[in-house]
Amino acid sequence: MNKLSHQMQTLEIEKQIDFIGFYDNTPEFLAQLDMFVLSSSSEGFSIATIEAMAAGLPVIATRCGGPEEILEHRKTGYLIPTESPDELAAAIELLLSDKLLASTLANAGKEHMRDTFSLKKMLLSYQQHYTKLLNKTGLA
Repeated sequence: MNKLSHQMQTLEIEKQIDFIGFYDNTPEFLAQLDMFVLSSSSEGFSIATIEAMAAGLPVIATRCGGPEEILEHRKTGYLIPTESPDELAAAIELLLSDKLLASTLANAGKEHMRDTFSLKKMLLSYQQHYTKLLNKTGLA
């Protein structure tokens, strides 16, 4: 038995946790979840967080770099300081117990993702940027 399995057994939580390994259908997997929690101590721009928002999940993430570029605390998700397990647990408990808040965050997060990070928005942003550059050079 590896160290992690032993710790799970000692804490009697092995029935609540499942290490699934690689899963190649992200939307299908995310559809099974109640919320998404990113508890990294360091993270770049988090595609996983964007995917969770697109799936309509309420998101809790640590302030570990990238999530601050994506989420607005208490509007499109919850941002928790890194190395703060009590605050992380409290946020999880809050969203599990307050379904209206969880739903509100999930909806706002999904709308924010669509308005900011969708392919359509990205292409429009590139088009506007290139048009601006062409106008500056007089090539437009």
